[in-house]
Amino acid sequence: MAYCVKCMRNTETNNLHHFVAKNGRVMLKGTYAVCGKAKTQFVKFGSGLFNKAVSNLPFELHLPGHNFTGPGNKLDRRLNPDGTPRDWSKPINRVEKQPITRTFATRKIKTREREIKFATERC
Repeated sequence: MAYCVKCMRNTETNNLHHFVAKNGRVMLKGTYAVCGKAKTQFVKFGSGLFNKAVSNLPFELHLPGHNFTGPGNKLDRRLNPDGTPRDWSKPINRVEKQPITRTFATRKIKTREREIKFATERC
C-alpha cells in the first residue's frame, strides 16, 4: 500500500521490482492498481542493529562541542512545547539549527497530510 497523489488515497501497487538509481540508491518501481500511474520510491535503510542500539541508549551521542548534531538526538527532551530550544540546550551554529528546522518541517507536512486525509474522508 502506498499513497497515490492522483487518487489521493492509499492504493495497491502492481509489478513491484527493485532497481538502482543513478546516484546508487535502491528504489522500488511499480504501477498503481487503481489508476495505472507509475510509482517510484526510495527504499529506506537505517533499521539495522546499530541504529536500534543507538536509539535505545539512555544518553545522546554528539559531535564534540555540539548539542544537536549526531545520532540518537532526543529532540522531545531538548525542545520546549512551542519548539524553541530549552535554556540548557541552545544550538551553537547554523549546522545545529538544521535538525530542529527539519523536525518542524516534517511535523508540518504530516499535519497537512492528516488534514487532507480527514477532509477527503468526510466528503
